[in-house]
This record gives sequence, C-alpha cells and structure tokens, in this order.
Amino acid sequence: MRFLPLVLLSVLPAFAQQHSLYQSLDRGLTWTRAAASFPGNPRINALAASSSTLFAGAANGLYLSPLHGLAWRKATVPGNPRVNALAVTRSTVFAATSSAGLFVSSDEGANWAPLAGFPSRNVRSLLAAPSGLYAGTDAQGVYHSIDGGQSWLPLAAGLPARSQVFALAMHRGTLYAALYAKGLFAWDAVRGQWARVGAVQPLALAASASALAVGHNPGGIFWAGEPLSVAWRRASAPFPANAPVWEMAGGEDLLLAGAAAGVYRSLDGGRTWTAATQGLPPNSPGIAFLIHRDAAFAALLTP
Repeated sequence: MRFLPLVLLSVLPAFAQQHSLYQSLDRGLTWTRAAASFPGNPRINALAASSSTLFAGAANGLYLSPLHGLAWRKATVPGNPRVNALAVTRSTVFAATSSAGLFVSSDEGANWAPLAGFPSRNVRSLLAAPSGLYAGTDAQGVYHSIDGGQSWLPLAAGLPARSQVFALAMHRGTLYAALYAKGLFAWDAVRGQWARVGAVQPLALAASASALAVGHNPGGIFWAGEPLSVAWRRASAPFPANAPVWEMAGGEDLLLAGAAAGVYRSLDGGRTWTAATQGLPPNSPGIAFLIHRDAAFAALLTP
C-alpha cells in the first residue's frame, strides 16, 4: 500500500495492526499463510521478486525471503526508511522510500545503497518495463531511466503541477500514471507529453493482457480494454459501489484488488470480480500484492 495522506488514512478501519502474508498457487482462488510473522510485525507496503528472492517493503525498511516466502529476515538498509514501492530489473532491485529517495541493490538484496542524484526524496511508485524503469514521485511527477537508474529523464509535459503519482502501469506499450484526485494520465511517447484519459480518478492501477483496471477511493473499480479510446466502465464486484479500493496488481490473465472488506480477483481483465475467501481471514483488506510466475502473494491487515 502506498503512503497515503492523512485524509485518506482516516477512511481505513480500526485494526489492531496485525500484518500477515498469504500465498496462492491457483490464481488467487485458495490461499495459505506464507509467513508466521515478520520480525517486529511491520506494515507491508510493497512486494517484489527476483529469480531467487522475495522482497517486502515495509514501514521500517526491507525484508528478504526465498521464493516460498516462509522465512523472512531484515535487510540492511541505511536508516531503515519507509519503503513504498519495489521494482526488479534483471539482477538489480530498486526500493522507493518516503524520505530518502531510491535505494538500489545488485546482489539480491544483501547490500543496499542510496541512488545518488535522484531528484526526489519521496517516491511513491515504481515500474520496471521493457522500455526502462519509471519512478513516480510525491510532487515532481514521473522520471524515466534507460540505463539502470544511472540517469533519469523527467516526463513532465502535460502533468498537473505537483503531481502525486500513486501508481504506474504499462498497457499495450502505453505508460499510465494514477494521480488519484487529478485523474489518470497516459504518456504519448511520440508527442512527448501526458494527456488525461477519461473521467476516472484512480488511487490504484493494474494492467492485464486484455484491459487496464483502476481502483477508486471511494468508488469501486473501473476497466477499459482500450483506455485511450473507449469510455471506462464500472466493474461488477461484490462490494458497495462506493467501496474504497487501496491496492491492485496485474498479471497476464489475473488481477488482484484490496478493498475494505478483503481481497478480490478477476480473470477477465477487471470486468467482473469475486471475493477471495478460501484460506484468508475474513474482513482483512489487502494492502500489497505480487503476481510472480505461478504464485500470487497478498499482504493483509488482519483483525
């Protein structure tokens, strides 16, 4: 879950702040506990995976595990900053923090160092794509790197001033940025500028092979097969139309969403959703997701 302003945090239910991680091997249908606990019971904000390691970004730094996710250890990150997002490019792992910019590891998370020269201290979102690495900041828009984070180009034209980029996604070769109350924007690489796409106001964003889906807070889920040319449609989901949606993740044919009442899955590009209840504790919002190979992971707030 991304670091939210106080006005958004006020809509979160009052939990006893128990945090847990669950795993699914059947595309989100059934779930089992992936870890008994994390040292210190931190809030898990982001999940990522390399070829051999799982990474969890937390309110107090970073944690590492083999791919099964059963045994976690704390990574050594200077200052243990709050980690908002993670991205993996080949053997390099990037961690976005809310106070210290970007950190990078080139040895499966064994060692971390701040990425010198990145222009923002507060980074909300990351996306690793074939066209490079993208970073969404708290007030300075989006940055793009094509050399593994050594240099960054601002993608600023067309974005509102002081854009908070809550989520990034790539759908059919187009980059999308979720600016929450300021809307959804698509990057036109030919013209070199952003343009607003439809009337949606996404806090969360996820892409599958067939569609792009966005989550509102409040306001449910919307989807579009061709976001640049087709009107957005409200998804069919078993929760109230104004339900807050806090986090989403996408794979080839699987989408996951975390809402106030729990975890939801879609197998048709976000058009219809079902509650994922088998093996999950009831009324436990999903606040971070990872879809990796044949496995899916969900970090939950549990009562």
